[in-house]
Amino acid sequence: MLAKLQLAVKYILITAASLLMLGLFDSNPAWKVLIYALFALGLNQTIDHLYKGPVAPLIQGVSATLLAYVLSLTPFLRATFATLIGFAILFSVAELFYRKFVKKSN
Repeated sequence: MLAKLQLAVKYILITAASLLMLGLFDSNPAWKVLIYALFALGLNQTIDHLYKGPVAPLIQGVSATLLAYVLSLTPFLRATFATLIGFAILFSVAELFYRKFVKKSN
């Protein structure tokens, strides 16, 4: 049960950061950002199992940003360079707080 709750909290975290940066700043529709957040969650969980330690949130932030960049090369998503940089920073900081507070209770 705890794993499902942690997964839900992580999806909410990814969705909030994605809606803020990709939805608000780059005017992407919310449904596209929600679909992106699902793929980012899968990528994030994969990286979470592969990397441990203090560098993992940075790797997760950069990988989520690279996924957004790859999707911005298609007509599916719009993203500017400045938004991607801000998204990488926001995502990494959010993941750091997630690891510090939510995973600590595990």
